[in-house]
Amino acid sequence: MTENPDGSLTVGAGEVVTVVVTKAFAPFAATFSSLIGASWDSSTMSPDGLTETNVFTAPPSVGTQVFATILYDFIPDGSGNYTAGDQYVQTITGSRGGAATPITIVPPPISSQSITFVVG
Repeated sequence: MTENPDGSLTVGAGEVVTVVVTKAFAPFAATFSSLIGASWDSSTMSPDGLTETNVFTAPPSVGTQVFATILYDFIPDGSGNYTAGDQYVQTITGSRGGAATPITIVPPPISSQSITFVVG
């Protein structure tokens, strides 16, 4: 996997891509969209409920694009404040090596990250 100057990610045909989102403090309130151009192969949540891992296999055709969106939300406390230091960290890796630059998302909500994968 390689990260392109425009922010898209080039993946190999049939490459397995792993997207991991980890939150510093509960509750975890990130939501993965369905993929456009592929399907998630699996989705797992860590036992502590603070890390979600989603995996897909890149399509076999060069030039195919896959789109994903992750919606990040933070739940304030009863006073409307957010826990100091709370954040999400998004990492993306490919099975053939390479990774996207990790992204950190901090409150206030709501934030989304759109990701474009291009089979190259």
